Amino acid sequence: GKKVTQPVQLATIDDVKQLLPETRSMDEYDPLLRMYINAFSGGGTVNQLSGAEAFCNRIFQSGTNTEYFSSDGQTNLLTVTVYPITSITNIWVDTAQVFAAGTVLTPDSYFADLRGQPFIRLRYGSFFSVGEQHIKVTYAGGLYTTSAAVDPALKLACCLQVAFWFQRRGQLGLQSEGMQGGSISQFEPMQYLPQVKQLLHTFKRVTH
Repeated sequence: GKKVTQPVQLATIDDVKQLLPETRSMDEYDPLLRMYINAFSGGGTVNQLSGAEAFCNRIFQSGTNTEYFSSDGQTNLLTVTVYPITSITNIWVDTAQVFAAGTVLTPDSYFADLRGQPFIRLRYGSFFSVGEQHIKVTYAGGLYTTSAAVDPALKLACCLQVAFWFQRRGQLGLQSEGMQGGSISQFEPMQYLPQVKQLLHTFKRVTH
């Protein structure tokens, strides 16, 4: 997994307040806004993606990560969760899952896609052996290290969604209610606005 003290948030409370003028001079809503920002930003853990990270199937924050992969014997490709990849420390292949020194691949037998894609490939026409969770990869990667470095599109997506949740905070549990001649539809708590999905779409992890 990945040790994270506190994941970097996709937006600050002040960022969100730009869309909520009524809250600008008040701090009583700050804990609620922070909770929404945290929920949208995700927890920053490889094993349990949440929030926008789950939607995009990746982690945005830079760091060193350990991931495990399975193989059907037909692939030379691993797709990591945190990218762009900056460096690979080690790759182990060990069906016994001990990952001792003798099971480390030599660095010249693989390469990372350094054009911003999440791929690590074997060289020389090799394929990964068949096994379950028997490939261990330690690597560094990610989009940003601080809140200040967050991509403007991710920041905007976070602000829009959090502002929406805040404005609908009294009716988050409602779904659609039938009425004569029509119906009133409410968003479910974790359903994202269409424009938020559009902004997040360009960050979705490609898998091949």
